[in-house]
Amino acid sequence: MAASGIISEVQEKWRTLIASTNAFQTWKDGQTWDLTEALEHVHHDQLPDPEDGNAYTADELELYLPLCVVWTAYQRGFTLQVEADSDSYYPTGQLVAEFYRIPDLKIDPNPDETFRNWLGELLQSGDTDNPGMVELARQSGKTISYLVPSRLTVHGPIETDPKEDPQLGRVQIARIECDWPANP
Repeated sequence: MAASGIISEVQEKWRTLIASTNAFQTWKDGQTWDLTEALEHVHHDQLPDPEDGNAYTADELELYLPLCVVWTAYQRGFTLQVEADSDSYYPTGQLVAEFYRIPDLKIDPNPDETFRNWLGELLQSGDTDNPGMVELARQSGKTISYLVPSRLTVHGPIETDPKEDPQLGRVQIARIECDWPANP
């Protein structure tokens, strides 16, 4: 279903901004995704239900990971604010993206640093030919209308305890909060 209504449209622009970055499109080791493939790894609100309705199989998880889940933040999510001396309202709010990956400790002896470096490239690559969120936001409206964040805040990465879910093992998670102004 296509995004409809201002809240869904803003969340879809956040999803598209993430999936359009070079860092996200090259996130899976040895693979490069186009935008359509990248969008398959950025999910609204939650992952699709497991096939059996109870738990994901290892094969299902392999299809999804690495992945990102985006949502409108609880409490600070969406606001319509009146402009001073006007009858006009403008939208503002906060969106969240949570990123999940399973590091390959055989090829990466320092997965925390690797993930932090990747998050930095996702935010701002410094290269307009291989853009991060900042570079894409600066191009917004030229070829595609991206969400233009007013502030991006990174939390993490953190790791799960492999003993908690032996099927998954060690999972790294990072969260980015995106405050956005009146330009959905």
